[in-house]
Amino acid sequence: MSTGLQLSELQYSSVLAKGVPEHVTALEDGGAEVAMVDTCLIRHLNLHVLGKIIIRPVVGKTVKADLVLLKIKQHSAQPYTNIALCVAVISAACKLATDVNFILCCSVVKEMQELKTYDVLKCPKISSEVVVDAASTRSVSRQNQLCDNRTTVQRVDAKMSDDDGAVTPIASNDDTVPDVVYNTH
Repeated sequence: MSTGLQLSELQYSSVLAKGVPEHVTALEDGGAEVAMVDTCLIRHLNLHVLGKIIIRPVVGKTVKADLVLLKIKQHSAQPYTNIALCVAVISAACKLATDVNFILCCSVVKEMQELKTYDVLKCPKISSEVVVDAASTRSVSRQNQLCDNRTTVQRVDAKMSDDDGAVTPIASNDDTVPDVVYNTH
């Protein structure tokens, strides 16, 4: 039988709060009855105060706190991003005597864990301008025809190059010809 002091490892998570530019570290507190947020983190948000609450810590004096509605979600580590919507959490806002800006109660921790299912790989950013070189072995000449899949195809003429067998598309000077044409054979 061990007679030494036994400490439990504290659990933390990273969360995003609407209106707060960076993700913040939150303490997952299994003994907390209400989520708490440090007032210094949300002061600039000018949140509507829903009411007041008295926080009774295990030791020390009681603390009067404002109840505010925060929208938060799980922050995912690279290379993932979380595509879930934010969860509305009523939190007690007061000066926290810890090194974290959020304390999450069990019910909020459970909701945050459920949001982890919405972690997806983050796609690399690409420019909005995309250049597509297309080659086809058939000549295409269609003028505003409606295809079976209801896609309108604009006029594009193509001719075969004799030297390497590649097709060089030649579009008309008509401004209605799109930059990319889908050929549906």
